[in-house]
Amino acid sequence: MRLRTAFFFLFYSLYLFGQDYQKVEQIIRNYPESFSSVKELSDKINYDFKLDEEKIRALYDWLALNIDYNSKKDVFDIGNTIIIYSTRDDKKRQENIRKEKRLKNILTTKKAICIGYSEIFKAVCDAIGIESEIVTGYSKIYIDDIENEKNYKNHAWNVVKINNEWKLIDVTWASTFIKGMPTNSRQTLYDYYFFTDPKELILTHFPSNSKWQLLKTKVSKKDFFKTPLLYTNYFKTEIKLTDIQKGAIEIHKKKLQIYFDKIPKNETIYYLLEGNEGLKPLPIKASKNGTFIASIDYRKSQSSHVTIYAGRLPLVGFKIHPISK
Repeated sequence: MRLRTAFFFLFYSLYLFGQDYQKVEQIIRNYPESFSSVKELSDKINYDFKLDEEKIRALYDWLALNIDYNSKKDVFDIGNTIIIYSTRDDKKRQENIRKEKRLKNILTTKKAICIGYSEIFKAVCDAIGIESEIVTGYSKIYIDDIENEKNYKNHAWNVVKINNEWKLIDVTWASTFIKGMPTNSRQTLYDYYFFTDPKELILTHFPSNSKWQLLKTKVSKKDFFKTPLLYTNYFKTEIKLTDIQKGAIEIHKKKLQIYFDKIPKNETIYYLLEGNEGLKPLPIKASKNGTFIASIDYRKSQSSHVTIYAGRLPLVGFKIHPISK
């Protein structure tokens, strides 16, 4: 339940995406809510769509709409089962049998965790002849994740090759995002996690294999966990933090200071200190070098987190370093 709530808060947005995929979505919404096998689903997609990008979008839409996140099994546990085998071929055979059982279970129960979404996505891609891979690594969804460098992988997503170019996809987060939307907002499928810009996804997803950052200049794991917690809404506004802004804020003269590169005129920005009630206007001043400095009074607070909002939409979360005694 905690993870579902965090996902909803992380992804809730009033911005609509995916105008180019409306036709695909309309077809997918008429698909059955369940299929008996990967082959049945892949055959249906292959029959209805001709372009590889449309096929991938159709798969993304169907999984996001019809497979629920299994919050009761919030454990990234693939590979923990011991397999007793006599040869490498025997090991591979047993792994394939177990994988087929997992995929069938997902289609039957219509529930999965991240590795399940990623496995079934790749299985359908394999069946329709589109190259894809499962990416495992680390994600940030809580403010407490800032500066908390994990030693265990906690997330999985996919890359897919379209027109000889690798693209990033996270069906898990897309699915939880859609399920968290109010009923009257589900008419349009949100698709931020379909072909996400690598420069943006690296701020919330860190692959254990740096190849799948899809960036020329690689980001280190240590630096990944130092950045603020950025909500999806942040990427859809013109409000931008400075590159030097860290996710953990030091208290300076009983003030919290946050640095912005860009804040549009007439943009209403608020802040909320953990444990406090109600949003408060964020005091912002323009600096001489063209950037902006937000200053929050911290004299009477014991909060360990602060979240910045644009209107009612969360943009970015920070951890607060306690005052040294």
